[in-house]
Amino acid sequence: MGMKQQKLYEQIEKVLSEEIAEGIYKPGDALPPERELMERFDVGRPSVREALFSLSKRGLVEMGSGRRPRVLEPSFDTIIGELDVIVRQVLNNPSNIAHLMELRRILECALARKLASEVSDEEIKELKAKLDENQNALGNLDRFWATDSEFHSMIARMSGNPVLPTIVDVILRWLIENRRVTLSAPGSDKTAFRAHQEIFKGISTRNPDLAEESMKKHLLSVEKRVKKALQS
Repeated sequence: MGMKQQKLYEQIEKVLSEEIAEGIYKPGDALPPERELMERFDVGRPSVREALFSLSKRGLVEMGSGRRPRVLEPSFDTIIGELDVIVRQVLNNPSNIAHLMELRRILECALARKLASEVSDEEIKELKAKLDENQNALGNLDRFWATDSEFHSMIARMSGNPVLPTIVDVILRWLIENRRVTLSAPGSDKTAFRAHQEIFKGISTRNPDLAEESMKKHLLSVEKRVKKALQS
């Protein structure tokens, strides 16, 4: 099958990635030999190798010396990580930062509500330990930022959905520079910690309304401070 001479490898990559997505090649399967792909797409070896290398960078296949590329199990970490550089560029636009903060709020409010509805006694103890770490970090902003993120990440992990912690962690990483701005103001760590106390109260008393409302109030406050910092 002949192909246009423009970006041949991208066209090959697109076909192969669609076939992987459709299950024609399953996790663990080896892709066809280079010679077979060259004949199928009517291209030279460099185009095939570039397409395979691109699939490898995307986390779809694993390259190995002396053997054909093998299809990997899907990984949310790999897929979302691939977006990292692009999103960092997108976030140079303040309006996009606002959109991402809104997405975070929607997700985390739902997560807090879900956890309050189904939290176990053991999970309450674990979350309390993380809250205590956050309290002990007051006054040490670097440590406070870290324990702040860990508190939010733990709520996502306790959801039992493996996709959600990855998304929340990535959003926190993408917003970290702007969160540094909001938390650098005097007393902002104490404000954030009090908000975490309220969120924990809603979850630990198994009160979904309080958990959701506390998370919403907290993140709206963060968004307000970020917007103010960006405007100044």
